[in-house]
Amino acid sequence: MRIVRTRMLANAATLVHMCLASGKWKLRCITLLLTAVSLAYSKVATIDLGRLARLSNLIVVAEVIAIQEVGGVKVASVKTISLVKGVAECPIAFVAEPTWACDTSAAVVGERVLLYLSPVPQLKKRTMNGQDLTAAASACKLNGVILYVLSHSGHGRIPLKLSGSKWIANVRQGPGTAPKLNANLTLPWSAPIRKAPNGSSFVGLNYLVDRSKVATYPSKARR
Repeated sequence: MRIVRTRMLANAATLVHMCLASGKWKLRCITLLLTAVSLAYSKVATIDLGRLARLSNLIVVAEVIAIQEVGGVKVASVKTISLVKGVAECPIAFVAEPTWACDTSAAVVGERVLLYLSPVPQLKKRTMNGQDLTAAASACKLNGVILYVLSHSGHGRIPLKLSGSKWIANVRQGPGTAPKLNANLTLPWSAPIRKAPNGSSFVGLNYLVDRSKVATYPSKARR
């Protein structure tokens, strides 16, 4: 993120020189400059798991089975293991690369994940490499696959690991701070956080699923 921001600010400096040297295009240069500076310092807001669940159209427990390029966009195909929210009648996939500086979208083949997914934006949206997501979604649809993006700029991907017979997710927690599943996704203070023998913290997948259902379908929460 720091490297990307440095590059964007360097580009902004170049725009300053363009503005000073231009006459006819001065207003456009200034607009571009303000946009570059704004993007350089923009960041993803921190939200809680319940809000992420409400914002997402589809929530699934899945396994990443392949990563390939579709229309120049890195796409992760998944095998749906269980459905938490929404309808997934067709095979699904998600964009596995960033669309802007603070987007953490990624995927690992063979990884089991809890995914919070949103539709590909209808308006033209591109990856950081300039590839068109709408075109990639259309190409996937021709093959009977529905393409999604990870909700909240990639933070809707929660890697899981097997502990005994239960699936769990790692949790970060500092002194006086709410537990987090990643840098921008918090859990309630009341979440049943456990400690592993190595000192790391974790929470069970069942809790994450139930919490997500409570946020969207209160009557369907586990009793």
